[in-house]
Amino acid sequence: LGVESDFFALGGDSIVSMTLVRRAAKRGITFTARDVFEHRTIGALAAHAVVDTDAAEPDSAHADAARTEADQDPVDVAPWPLVHRARRSGVDPSSLVLTESVPVPDGLDPDTVAQRLAAVVEATPALRVRVTPKSRLRWKVEVCPPGAAPAPGRLDSVSVADALDVTEARTVAFALRDGELILAAHGLCLDRWSLHELAVAVAAGTEPFASTAGVVEVGARLDESARSDDADTHAREYADTVAQFPSRDDGSAAVPERTQHWERTLTDVPVEPGAVRDVVVHALSEAVHPGAIDVEVDLRPLAAGDGAAGAWTASAPVPVAGDAWFPLVGFGNSTGRKLLGKMPSASAFVTRAYGEQVDATRREGVESLYPVVVRYTVPGGESVGRRSVRFDVFGPATLDGDALLDRVAGELGAPVAVR
Repeated sequence: LGVESDFFALGGDSIVSMTLVRRAAKRGITFTARDVFEHRTIGALAAHAVVDTDAAEPDSAHADAARTEADQDPVDVAPWPLVHRARRSGVDPSSLVLTESVPVPDGLDPDTVAQRLAAVVEATPALRVRVTPKSRLRWKVEVCPPGAAPAPGRLDSVSVADALDVTEARTVAFALRDGELILAAHGLCLDRWSLHELAVAVAAGTEPFASTAGVVEVGARLDESARSDDADTHAREYADTVAQFPSRDDGSAAVPERTQHWERTLTDVPVEPGAVRDVVVHALSEAVHPGAIDVEVDLRPLAAGDGAAGAWTASAPVPVAGDAWFPLVGFGNSTGRKLLGKMPSASAFVTRAYGEQVDATRREGVESLYPVVVRYTVPGGESVGRRSVRFDVFGPATLDGDALLDRVAGELGAPVAVR
């Protein structure tokens, strides 16, 4: 290793460069990940880095900081909507797991994946989240400091259930099998979009998230928004809506022990992903009381921007699904919390996926809280033009998933391919 050694030739990549940038900054040396890419040797990078000698720590101080970094206190976070939803359900907080499977280039080995994933954990607060149930009414949410979270788990010798435990900040695990990267993450830490971006980036060795916004910052932003006068007004308007709507409780809110699975892929679908959700809700309303349907609401544009990692989704009742304020009102506003507490649990949930699940025949994450689930998968990045959409339906035999999918296909006007 010398001053003219190429960073990338030595095995570095965009993810590892994030760790390099962060550690250099602690010594008062400032440069960006793009600088590393454009100036790949120590000599070239030194000519472009900015050195602040006043900010640089003495070697002894830096060594002490490195030794004690993992001993720093965790940072408390305002719980986001999905945490509240899981707490109300009474489930084990570590049971809500999401998976993703993506192809990997030839020659990628497990040690490289572990290194890349560890670098992302260091740089991404959402992957260092720890959730501790204190009581039925309160779950404590914290972000562990860099260096304090456990290393990413490996699924080669243990199950997902054994590899992940959000109460110990073990939030992500992986395996390489048959040319695929299998990635599992806790559903209270990442949503499906974030998991998809992470899996693709780790496989390719690129930086996964465009935004550096962390869960502390975004959680505070959500909490502040929910406490505003506008949020309180929306809560009262929602109360009037609920009062006029039939009961959401259709008597089938308990998740059945035996759940059937139906799947179908519709080809050449001519509508946008958001419209797919509306079609599913309309078709599902013929089988399940419309007041008993929850849909997934995306909070990223409101709270985190489009590029931040986290679990920035929430489940919202159909009557107010178009109102992005509801998830904030329901959990961060006192009026909204009282209303939500009086509402029976919904019996159906409509959600979107972006890639291939490890086992698409099973419910994952918050899906496990509902007896009826419709998951539609639109490949990430496909936002315009015609596309193929896969549907996975879960529910009791009385649901008649084939009839439901026939209605969806008819309303979408798309050719059908059964698989």
